[in-house]
Amino acid sequence: MTGAERFARILDAEMTKRDMSNPELDRLMGVPTGRAWNWRNGNCLPTIANARAVADLLENEHLFRSVMATRSKKCEVADCDTTFVDLSRRVNGRYCGGRCRRAADARRRRVSKGDRERFANTRLARYREAIAAFCRACEPEGECRDSTCAIQAAGVSPLRLSQRAVA
Repeated sequence: MTGAERFARILDAEMTKRDMSNPELDRLMGVPTGRAWNWRNGNCLPTIANARAVADLLENEHLFRSVMATRSKKCEVADCDTTFVDLSRRVNGRYCGGRCRRAADARRRRVSKGDRERFANTRLARYREAIAAFCRACEPEGECRDSTCAIQAAGVSPLRLSQRAVA
């Protein structure tokens, strides 16, 4: 169960207990129409400020604590171990601040350069294998007899050109 779904269960129970409608909560909170519906159905998690306001309005501190528990995270940089509260709207923050985000980005760029080289070498090896398989199928004797062969002309054929090549 996601944090938004946990918050939705608590909010729905509190609003049902008070016989409060979604538009009524929207109006009391001063938020755009439909926001309470999204919270109540678990579609999204309120911001910290809105969670505090809902908790105060409905007199249920557990609403606020459930949002804080979902938004409290550990920084993903290996050496950091800092706990932070994710204030982003989509609750997808991964780093405690700009310094850790930049360090992670730099590490990712260094790794990706090596990955690109490995990928290129792997692809080159596959191309060479495919060309060799094609040439062996075309010339099972192991010598290219076609002097107009594009693979031979490009210099990538693994077969040598036969002395008896036909033009």
